Amino acid sequence: MNNSLFNFLSLATILIFIITLILLIIFLVRIVVYLLSSNRLFPKKNAISILIGIVLVSGYFINYKYNLEFLPKGFINKTVVSPDEKHEIKLYNISAYFMDYKTVRAVVVNIENKKSKTIYSNVLNKEAEINWLDNKTVIIEGIKLNIERDTYNNH
Repeated sequence: MNNSLFNFLSLATILIFIITLILLIIFLVRIVVYLLSSNRLFPKKNAISILIGIVLVSGYFINYKYNLEFLPKGFINKTVVSPDEKHEIKLYNISAYFMDYKTVRAVVVNIENKKSKTIYSNVLNKEAEINWLDNKTVIIEGIKLNIERDTYNNH
């Protein structure tokens, strides 16, 4: 995901969150009026709007926290090629809304077909150390990862 799209989605989520809070306040006032009045019309539209807002905001934050492909691309910092020269790992520094400027993202790229996969995300105070153990195993900041099946997410 590019940085502009990530920033747009972040700002849209903040806007949806604020609208949901306003609707929640209106809903609570209408519930009090509903309980105190003899007119028993339940405010269904407000309840549905609040539920939709909660689902959208929750979906964004769950996706942000657990989906490594949802991270913004960032700015390339380092590229390290595997011993067999079939894969390379690109390290990116990420700075965007809601993210510490020290966030590092590692993407493994198959050089032949150009397919890429994010395998590592972490908040670091320094440049990430990366070493290949063999053609399929890499150590990033002391964390051993198989490039075909493992991921590490600590952002």
